Amino acid sequence: MLNVKRPPLPARLLDRGLEAALVGSVLGLAAGLRLGWPELRQFDFDQAQVSLAALRTARLGEPAAVGMVSSAGLPNFPGAAWIYALPFALSVDPLIASLFTGLVNVLAVLGLWWLARRAWGRWAGFTAGLLLAASPYAVFYSRDIWAQDLLIPLVVLWALAAVAGLAHGRAWAIGLCVAAAGFAPQVHYAGAALLLPTLYLAARARWWRRWRPALTGAVIAGALALPFIYTVWCCRPSVLEQLRAAGGGWQVTGQSLRHLAELGLGLGWEWYL
Repeated sequence: MLNVKRPPLPARLLDRGLEAALVGSVLGLAAGLRLGWPELRQFDFDQAQVSLAALRTARLGEPAAVGMVSSAGLPNFPGAAWIYALPFALSVDPLIASLFTGLVNVLAVLGLWWLARRAWGRWAGFTAGLLLAASPYAVFYSRDIWAQDLLIPLVVLWALAAVAGLAHGRAWAIGLCVAAAGFAPQVHYAGAALLLPTLYLAARARWWRRWRPALTGAVIAGALALPFIYTVWCCRPSVLEQLRAAGGGWQVTGQSLRHLAELGLGLGWEWYL
């Protein structure tokens, strides 16, 4: 058995202090870009829709059953309104809800740092955290009351739960991973991108042997979707007609791949300015 000599205590403390300073600088940058300049925030039709639904949920006890209308004409699930009901329960000021968006996105930067740090080491964690903290797209989509601005924190939460479920087999983590994957499309339809990776993880880790927590997560996500499904099918025929009309206009193009490439390379963001 090899006897590995540990570095002396002062060297270990200096090493830990250096890493803490690196992480603190990344989180400081993320917080400054997401929480700073409070007067420069978007509040248009989409933000108003989500805010009104969240206010009714938090202040009037009327949980939203349908979310804001998407750019494709499809009404969203009410997941975003339910999440924004948390800050609106504290204050009716939309700025507080906007700052809430920034705060959960700063926590997402911390979560991503931990994921990369755990897998590849200190400098990989620092690099991953810095890239997310300073990415123009990540900054622009983490400052406003918008369903899309909640996707990064949801994806990081899903990844944290997936790692805990895969590495340690924690039942709560498996259930949370499945529930997050099922709830993400209820916040915004783009969250459906988590469904296939979740199925892959379930097959790779043989989660059918741990079917109870996986089923619990799926049941929770399904139960959260029931108000929207019931409303569309039974109470609002006009919403169902919108779904059918939008479905008839769908097209398959390569534009999404171009947008994905621009997002990955950081191109085209300057039009926000």
